[in-house]
Amino acid sequence: MSDTPLYCSTCKKEEPHRSPEGEREKQWLRRLTGKGYVDDYWICTRPGCRNIRYRWEGKTFDPPERMPIFD
Repeated sequence: MSDTPLYCSTCKKEEPHRSPEGEREKQWLRRLTGKGYVDDYWICTRPGCRNIRYRWEGKTFDPPERMPIFD
């Protein structure tokens, strides 16, 4: 899956974003949001950012949430 360029309110410009990948990221988002379906969230892929936003909104969480790096 390729990254999708979207405006990142944290980076203050258009940056590549991706959907959650793998069960660990999805489980983490489910705990954060309380939702069962989390494929409609985006993660900024700019190095050092990783902020999460809902697909249909340009804003991140308040306060912003960053996707942890799972090894």
